[in-house]
Amino acid sequence: MLEPIMFSSIGFLTACLLMVAFVPAIHERAVRLTARRLQAATPLSMAEMQAEKDLLRAEFAMSLRRLEMMVEDTKQKEVDRLREIGIKTAEIHRLRTELEKTSSLAVNLQAREQKHKSVTRRSVKLLRYISARASRNSEQGSAAPASDWSETDDWGTILARFRAALQSGPMAQSG
Repeated sequence: MLEPIMFSSIGFLTACLLMVAFVPAIHERAVRLTARRLQAATPLSMAEMQAEKDLLRAEFAMSLRRLEMMVEDTKQKEVDRLREIGIKTAEIHRLRTELEKTSSLAVNLQAREQKHKSVTRRSVKLLRYISARASRNSEQGSAAPASDWSETDDWGTILARFRAALQSGPMAQSG
């Protein structure tokens, strides 16, 4: 049982010797890396500090230029959008004007149609009146009424008599 303890002790001592041999190399590497990091973090001269400032200014200038380009692009898009809105607004105004003209034309045509209907109704009433007068006169035996009708009367006089007869005669109640 002594033999395994001896082998364990010899292995432990060998490991300690190897560790003593390699620890300074590992420690030296750690110190060297730490020193490099510290040197990289702190500038060594004024020229390096100036170079860092110049680098920061250049980066800022580049980001500023990118921002300006984005603003210009956005402004151009806005101008294009406003131009399209203006074109569409002009088109809407043109269409509204055309619609107003068309609707006023339609109203005028409807008024004209109503006027034509009114004139047609008056003409029909006038023809009925003349026909009724003619049939009444033929029943009475005379060809034309001497008191109401003469060949020399103009149309204005005939229409005035017709209107008066419509307002007071039997045709006013039926029509």
